[in-house]
Formats: sequence, structure tokens, C-alpha cells
Amino acid sequence: MLLDIQIALPVHLLVVVLLGVVALPPIVVVNVVLTLRLRARAALVPILALPVLVPQLVAATRGTSAALQGDAVGALSWAGLLFAFAVVYTVIGLTIVPAAIE
Repeated sequence: MLLDIQIALPVHLLVVVLLGVVALPPIVVVNVVLTLRLRARAALVPILALPVLVPQLVAATRGTSAALQGDAVGALSWAGLLFAFAVVYTVIGLTIVPAAIE
């Protein structure tokens, strides 16, 4: 029981939370690499990251809500979207980072 909230599907909630946490760093790293050589990098990273992070935050919120309400299919579908975010941005990051550092 968390804040007097009944967690209907704790395993699904754990999956959504873990995928949400794992999917965050690759997005930020890609945005930092894109602004690596710019002078206004400190101001541009949040501006570039926000539109990319909003769909991920919506997916994490909806997945958490579905897991708390007992909707297993909904929770796992949002977790799948979070997994797709993590994979896509990790692959993009692994492709772009070495070229950008050189």
C-alpha cells in the first residue's frame, strides 16, 4: 500500500517504472550530443529534450495508471512503448555519439 493506494498489479507497475527510468538517459544523451559544439548548449538541451520527453512521460503516466487500476493489457502496452523509446534512442545514441565526439 502506497499512500493508501491499492496497487492492483505490482509486477506490471515495476516493469513500467523500470522501463521509464531506463528510457530517460538515452534521450538526454542524444540531445546533449546534438548540441555538443554549440555555445548556447546549456539553454538548448532542455528546449530540445522537452518535446521528445513528453511522449515518454505520457506513456509512463498512463502505464502507471493502468497498473494501479488493474488493467494488465494497458500497462504492458504502455511498457512496450517505453521499451521502444529505450531501444530506438539507445541505437541512435550509439550511432551518433562516436561520430560527434571525433
